[in-house]
Parts: sequence; structure tokens; C-alpha cells
Amino acid sequence: MTVAPEVLINIGVAGDDDYLAGMAGAQHVLSVNTDEQAPIFKHSQQIFVGGAAEFLAGMVAALN
Repeated sequence: MTVAPEVLINIGVAGDDDYLAGMAGAQHVLSVNTDEQAPIFKHSQQIFVGGAAEFLAGMVAALN
């Protein structure tokens, strides 16, 4: 199965081969992971190195 969203936000996804194949149709990929070497980052236009709570708090603040 593949997905083809305009924006795909990955939180805590390492990026194994099956997952990467499934997201191949995404137009813009933003990924969040605490591991700065996470394979998903090589397939992302935007990255955030840090935890989910920190990222989501920043997103909520930016949207308010």
C-alpha cells in the first residue's frame, strides 16, 4: 500500500524499507525523531531532531 498526501508528518518513525516504499507518493515530508541519524531524514524535506512532545508543543504555539 502507498499513500500520496500533499503533506506527510512522521513522528517517531525510523524509516524502514517497507515504510519508505509506502510513503513514496508524498509530496512534502516532515519527519521528527530523537535519533539524528534516523534513515527517514534522508527522505524528508524538513526534519526536526527532538522528541514528539517538544515538536508538538512548538506546532501548537505556532498555530495559536
